[in-house]
Amino acid sequence: MLNAKMPFAKNDITPSWVDSCLRDAGVIDVARVVSVRAEPIGGGSGGSVYRVSLDYDRSESGAASSLIAKLPPLGETDGQRIMIELGSPVIEARFYSELANHAGIRTPRCYFSAYDPRAAAGALLIEDLGGMRLGNPGVSVGDAKAAVRALAKLHATMWNSPLIAARQWLDWGNRIEPYVRRIRSWLDRLAEQAPGGLDDRAATIIESALVELPDAMSRLSRPPVTLVHGDPWINNFAFDGPSVDDVALFDWQLAARMRPGFDIACFLDIVPEYRTFPDDESWLAETNSLVHDYYKALTEYGVTDYSLADLLADRKLARTYTINAGLWSQFALQELIGPEFEHNVSEWSRRLVRRTDALDRAGML
Repeated sequence: MLNAKMPFAKNDITPSWVDSCLRDAGVIDVARVVSVRAEPIGGGSGGSVYRVSLDYDRSESGAASSLIAKLPPLGETDGQRIMIELGSPVIEARFYSELANHAGIRTPRCYFSAYDPRAAAGALLIEDLGGMRLGNPGVSVGDAKAAVRALAKLHATMWNSPLIAARQWLDWGNRIEPYVRRIRSWLDRLAEQAPGGLDDRAATIIESALVELPDAMSRLSRPPVTLVHGDPWINNFAFDGPSVDDVALFDWQLAARMRPGFDIACFLDIVPEYRTFPDDESWLAETNSLVHDYYKALTEYGVTDYSLADLLADRKLARTYTINAGLWSQFALQELIGPEFEHNVSEWSRRLVRRTDALDRAGML
C-alpha cells in the first residue's frame, strides 16, 4: 500500500499500478493484473471516482473483479472546491490509513491510501461495495434504524479513544473559517443564479446559523468525544442485511473528533433527507424515535457518560451546521440538476423554514 505512487488522473490507473497495490496489500500472490478499465461513477463531490474492472492472467482466491479508485479533486466544481478547502481528500486518506481498522463497523477494505497535505490531495483504492444495496433517500424505516445503530457502534467503539485525541486533522476548528467563507460566497451567488430561490426568512435562518456556528462547533468538540463520520447522509451507507454488522459506511472525507450528536443531526436533519415525509409532524415523530433508538444502542454498546439530554442538546447545537450543509448540497448537486437549480433551491428553502417552525413548535429550538 505504500510502495505504489499516488495517482492523479485516470491514466495513472494502470495494470501495473493496481497490481502493485493489491500485491502490497496481500490480496494477490500468484495472479497478475493484466488489464484494467476505469469508468467514472456518480457522486464523489470531493474528487474523481472510478469503478475499476480488472482482468488477471489466472484465477486466485480473494482477487476482486472490481475496485473503486478515488483520485485527487480537480477543483472544477463547487463540491470539489469546498472539499479541497476543508482538506477532505487528505482527511479521508488518513482515515483509511490510520483509523479504518479500529472503527468497529464495516468500511470498504482499503488497498491503497496516499495523501499530500501541501497539495490538499489524497487518493484511494478501496473495495467496491456495489454488490450491497446502496442507500438513497426513500429508504425504509428499518434501514434508517440499522444506519443509526451502526453510528452508535462506531461512536461507542471510538469513545474518548486515545487514537483520536492527538490527531489534529480530526479537529473541526481548522475547517470553520473556510467553511463559513464558502457558504457566504454561495449566498452571494444565489442572488444572481437563483434570484427567486431563497426567500428572506430562509436567508435570515442561514445567516443566524453562520453567526452561531463557530461557538456551536466549539461546544460540540468538548468531551466526551468520539470519531464522527461527519457526513452520514443515507447515500453513504450500504446494506447487506438487517444486522448492524451488515451495514457499511463509506465516504469518510469529513471525519472528525466531536460529540456524537453531530452525526445524528447530520443523518436526520440535512435535506435531502433520508426519507420522504408527508408532513412536518411525521418527520418530527420519526426522527425523535430514531434519536431514542440511537441512544438505546449507544448505551447497550457501553457508553455511560453521555445522557439523552446531552444528545438532544447536541442535535440542537449541530443545527447551526446542518442548515448550511443543506445549502452546500444544493450547490454540490448544481452540475447534475442544471436548469432545475433555482426550483430545487426554492423547494429546499421552503422546507428549511417549515422544519424550523416545526422544531420551534415542539420546543426543540
